[in-house]
Amino acid sequence: MIDRGCLASGLLYPRHSTHDAAGQRPPSAPTRMGARRTKCPMQSMMEIKVRGFHVNRAGHVSNARYLDFVEEAGWLYAERNHLFANIHHLGVDHATTNITINYLHRARAGDLLRIETDVARRGQRAISFQHKIFNDCTGRLIADAQVTVVFLERTTGRVVPIDERITELWPELSELPAE
Repeated sequence: MIDRGCLASGLLYPRHSTHDAAGQRPPSAPTRMGARRTKCPMQSMMEIKVRGFHVNRAGHVSNARYLDFVEEAGWLYAERNHLFANIHHLGVDHATTNITINYLHRARAGDLLRIETDVARRGQRAISFQHKIFNDCTGRLIADAQVTVVFLERTTGRVVPIDERITELWPELSELPAE
């Protein structure tokens, strides 16, 4: 892994553990339903440089921006692993039902943040992502968040259980104990 240092330029620097040292993603296999199934890790990481438009008048990142960072990290995790696209192929959509965030320390313009995303829990009908936001230069944890997601039947809008249709496309969920 290349160390980009604390003053890397650009907005998003995704790094993800499904890529090898050369940055290549392993091939995925089709499932019996025609969707692509990939072996995905339960954790991913991305980096973002704090820009002037991320900060408030006090000079630190606005609380609302942390929610944006967390949402971006969750979508990046899902996109890289073809998760929501495959699940949507089943006629199932996802919806965020809860976000809890703890602000621990401030971040300022110019800081490079590292957001680690992990699937923390699996219920019968919901999953929870755990996000940890670190200042990449100091290693200090500056915020953490828990995001709960449910899956909805597209035609009825009803919550669907996390069953074999979903775990076939995302087998790592089966490794978590259902709560």
